[in-house]
This record gives sequence, C-alpha cells and structure tokens, in this order.
Amino acid sequence: PFDFGANFREIQEARYVRYKNYFIFSNYLRHRLRLNFGRLMYRGYSSFMRVLNNYQYMYMYRANEDKLFDRPFFETDLGQDMATAVGNGLNMISEVVAMPEPGRYYRCVNPENANDVAYYPSWYISYSSIQQTDPTNPIGYGTDREECVMLESNSEVLEVGNTQPLFLNFGDDFVSWEFTYVGTYFDKQDAIFALTYPRAFFPRMDQAVDRRSYSISLARLYEPEVMNLLSGMVTRNKKSFASRYVDGVGFTPAAMIDINQSVDSVGVVANDGVSAGNAPIIPPLFTNLQRQGVLYGMAFLSSPLDTSLDFSKHTRVVLEGAMDDVGAFAEGDPDVASCRLLESGQVYRARSTGSAFDIGYQQVQECAEHVAVLEDPAYSWEAIEAQFVITEAAKDAHFADPTDEALKLAYWTEDEEYDRLRRVRNRAYSRYTTTQQLLQYIRRMHLVFEHGIDL
Repeated sequence: PFDFGANFREIQEARYVRYKNYFIFSNYLRHRLRLNFGRLMYRGYSSFMRVLNNYQYMYMYRANEDKLFDRPFFETDLGQDMATAVGNGLNMISEVVAMPEPGRYYRCVNPENANDVAYYPSWYISYSSIQQTDPTNPIGYGTDREECVMLESNSEVLEVGNTQPLFLNFGDDFVSWEFTYVGTYFDKQDAIFALTYPRAFFPRMDQAVDRRSYSISLARLYEPEVMNLLSGMVTRNKKSFASRYVDGVGFTPAAMIDINQSVDSVGVVANDGVSAGNAPIIPPLFTNLQRQGVLYGMAFLSSPLDTSLDFSKHTRVVLEGAMDDVGAFAEGDPDVASCRLLESGQVYRARSTGSAFDIGYQQVQECAEHVAVLEDPAYSWEAIEAQFVITEAAKDAHFADPTDEALKLAYWTEDEEYDRLRRVRNRAYSRYTTTQQLLQYIRRMHLVFEHGIDL
C-alpha cells in the first residue's frame, strides 16, 4: 500500500511530495477542531526510515553482487535506480534539517570578503535604528559581523512551502486552546536519527552469525556527507549545511548528494558559504538538536564492531587529570589543543585527527580563543568602564556645544569604541559559555559510551 510508483525513484519522489507538499494540509489546523499531535510528531520518521531501508537493501545487493548479478550492481538498472532514489532521499533529509522558517531575509555581506554572502532572518540580525549614521542606508549585523542593509530592496521574503516554522503555535483561546500548527522540530530530530541509525533487518538472514554485517548506517557509503551535516550542527556552523539562495534561481534546498556522481566515488556537495551568487540561508538551530547530533553520533556511529564508523574519534575530549586523560593528550604536543575554564580552572583537551571534521579539537580551540579574549586586559570590565567614562565626557562636551562638528565626531568615535568593547566581550562570553557546556556534554557522552560510566 506504500508503493506510489513503478520504481524506487518514483516511490521516493512520491514520498517527497507527500512530505513537503502536504505539510500545510497535515500540520496546520485550518478549520479543524484539533490536530493529531501524536501522529504529526512521527510524520517525518516514516519517510526518513524508508529512505534508510532502501539504502540498506541497496548496500546488501552491492555486497552480494557476485552472487546475484552478472555485472557490478551499480551498472544494473536496479542499482542505478536504487542509488538515485537513495540520493534523492538523503537530499530530502538534508533539506528538512536545513529548513529555514518563513519570513523576511536580508542579504548580508562580509566587509572583508565581498564573496562571503549569507541571508539572515530579520530577527537574527543585530540592528539599532538609533545607531545609524546614514538613515537612507541602515546597517545591521549578522552573527559574524556581516553587514546587512536593512532595506526591502536588499531582502527576500521566503513563504510557507519551501520554508516551514520550526516549533509550535497556540490558539488564542486561554481555556480550550489548541495548536494551530506543528513545525519541523520533530522532523529534524527524526532526520538526525535516520542519518545515524545502524541496525538493518533482512528477512531469512541469520543476524546472529556476524553482527557486524548488519550494522549498516548511512555513514558506511556516505560518511563524508553525513559527517559534514552532523559536524556543522554540532559546531553551529550553519552555513555548511544550509539551503541556498541562488541568483537568478531563488530558493534552492540543501543537498547532501550530487546524484550525477557515482556512488563508488561519492564526495561532499560543495557548501562552504563563500559564494556571492550562491548564498546560504541561515536556518534555526536549537541547542538540543545540536546535542542530539552528538548523542546519536556517539551511540550509533562509534561501533565497536568495525573499524570505520568512528564518530567518537572526531569528538574525543578529555579532562586534565581525569581517568580519560592519557598520554596522547600530553600538554605541549602541537596536535593537542587545551582550554582552561575561567571559573573552575579545569582544563579540557582534544587531539587533532587531521580530519575536516575535527569536532572536539575545533571546540577546544574555540573555547581557548574566547578565554583569551575574556582574559585580555583590553576587554576587561575595568577597560570598558574606563571607556564609558571617556565616552560620557565626550558626550557632555558635545552637548555643551552641539554646533561644534569636531566635538560631535569625537563623541561618536568614543561611543563607537565603547560599543565595540562591550560587543567583543559579550560575544566572547556568550560563545565561551555555550562552548564549555558543549565540551562538558561531549565528554560525558564519551564516559558513557566508551568507558561505561553510569551517570
């Protein structure tokens, strides 16, 4: 009853249409009395797990191609059909993970690199109407200090369809309220689960003979693609897995797989966020989705039954002096990064694996960078307070003689420096806080899955 097509490609296309085009009918209340909340929580799960099921059968046929086919499996019509269907399915999953919310998005450009362009939602941009030197060209800022011209002519409105809300909305009734829509949050959770889940089941095959043969996650054939998405989520590098706004084309969903490329020579779809005509659209990312990327990766992609699915090697973080602090993390090694926490003095360490997905090493380095800023006397609270005194003095001098342009310029200059100092320190403290929390979480997951610690 679930076959909506003559081959795997058509079935996957029908699955994609049912998920995406019927979202507004199934997930929005419209004129119904209530939504079936329980069913909507697992709406994406069935679609994503069927993609995984197709992939695992494709993997099984490929592994047994000498017994089942007279030529390499991917040279057969069935192999090409299944590979295309699986590629389209993975692209559907990545589209859901990177799904932005409806609304107005402003085009933001890195002032140091005109090709580094991104589209930020209006609520994500730091903007103050008071601090505008040119009201005809108002400037806001992205999270990496990209400059965003806050004019409609420099924006795009993304409507429901290609985009969907992330979470929930409630009705106006305070007593017998009802959900008016259910967003993509639960679907994003299930997408991460499907990308990492390894267990396969094939009828009439004895799985007790060799459990390794039936641990078949998507990372077996698509490890770079899966790791690119998971590492982007965990490290909050949203541009690396985002959907795109392409000049002359418009909204383009995120894609993990180039379906025109052979499965035997797969590679990560280029998605580095540095292209003026192919700009990433910054998606929403909750902290618990970030943590679930760590959890599912550690639980499912670090199998003791093989030598390839080792997500944990990319995320291994240790605490100085603890049971997991072994010789490989010795201080002074150029391949080892360390970060001493400000409050507790605890030191986290991670060793580089030389991989593009050095999650733990990158996070420890980021932690150390933020600590260096917070310990820099130039950004201390004392320096900020001293700059505040200077700014206030310049302000008083300016208001004493408002017609003096030199005093006005001096006040604006000092005020801008005061804002810069506060911004740098606040940004460093905010990111230091989230990074140290992530390091603690990653290490706890290692203690559970690698050392069997009962937390």
